[in-house]
Amino acid sequence: MQFLNSKKRTFSTSRSMERRRKQHAVRFLVVLCVLLLVISGLGWISWRPEINISRITVLGNTTVSEEDIRSYLEERLSGGYARVFSRANVFLFQPKVIEEELRGTFKKIEQVEVSRDSLQSIVVDVSERKPFYLWCTTEAKKEAEQPCYFLDINGYVFAPAPYFSGSVYFEFYKPFVGGNENPIGTYFLPESEFKRLIAFRNSLREINIEPKSLSVLDSGDYSFLLSGGTEVFFNSKQDFDLLFHNLVATFDTEQFARKRKQGLPLKYIDLRFDNKVYYRFK
Repeated sequence: MQFLNSKKRTFSTSRSMERRRKQHAVRFLVVLCVLLLVISGLGWISWRPEINISRITVLGNTTVSEEDIRSYLEERLSGGYARVFSRANVFLFQPKVIEEELRGTFKKIEQVEVSRDSLQSIVVDVSERKPFYLWCTTEAKKEAEQPCYFLDINGYVFAPAPYFSGSVYFEFYKPFVGGNENPIGTYFLPESEFKRLIAFRNSLREINIEPKSLSVLDSGDYSFLLSGGTEVFFNSKQDFDLLFHNLVATFDTEQFARKRKQGLPLKYIDLRFDNKVYYRFK
């Protein structure tokens, strides 16, 4: 009798577990169906034209094509996420992501702000990089076929430069890294080093020494070419403030001043040796 009762309890437990499994499966299917219906409904709503971006206004651009920006955004906003939710839906639109993508795609853009103007329109406010300097591979840039590129105030390369017959911009000369023929999107030098060079150049200008170009030489050496044809050699590892004071001290010496008064052209000044300045007149 005890054995039969045990079998009945086991059978009853098995049927109860089976019933619970079926109930869980039904609940899961119901929840899944409801979830699919909700997603489908939200997906359908997301494509409603009343809340989809259809107008793009571009402001502040001068050299970056408005048509190119608009075409990029239209392509970016076409289609849907997982083919369910519209990419152009104003509530799913992500301005910060778009801003980062625009800066990465259009190198001339320095800053950009994307904002919703209404439920159907956005405004793209662009601030473009301004050219301050030129980067060419060699001084052969005087020939029209020599490629040169614009640098912004931080030494960032953002666009090809047209041929200039004169010295319109301060010029930097250095081969493109790794033979790369398109340096757009890179920096001429690390930003801190670039700013250090510009500060040194500005210091020279304050004492009426006018550099017109800078060449990056081998072994970390630099060379300023002055407006009169004089070359000034120095090294990237040196203290530029100390170099400036050494240079001023040299100009104040009687021997140097006498030769300058004689009208002798100065061929070069070499600052690459510690606390010593070597120079040569032609």
